[in-house]
Amino acid sequence: MRGTYYFAYGRNLDEGEMRERCPNAKKTGKAALPEHEFFINDRGVASIMPNRAHWVEGLLWILTADDERELDRYEGVGLDLYRKTRVTVQREDGHSVEALVYVATSTERGKSGADYLDRVIRNATCHGFSSQYIAHLRSLS
Repeated sequence: MRGTYYFAYGRNLDEGEMRERCPNAKKTGKAALPEHEFFINDRGVASIMPNRAHWVEGLLWILTADDERELDRYEGVGLDLYRKTRVTVQREDGHSVEALVYVATSTERGKSGADYLDRVIRNATCHGFSSQYIAHLRSLS
């Protein structure tokens, strides 16, 4: 399948939601983004920022052009809520790939709304993310 690698670390860890938004996307497995930190911003949503002492665990997907356009809409790229960038992630097999990632434009820290962070933690646990990483996610609530 041709397409763009996409690194998901927040709500898009939920495979059911991803299937609804991006029906042609293919999950390829877990991946990690070194030297970055997962945080909740002042809008109550997930983002990442560079931090040499941390790493972000997520899922790697392959997106079609239609899927990417839908994610742009969902993430609010046109509203300047998130911006798209490229990062190098480490796949489970040890290989590195360049992947698309969405980063919130607001870098102020905040608290997640309703059960947003609970969903991220539930999906991280379901996908077998490391206990250290899940402990970091829990520390944000």
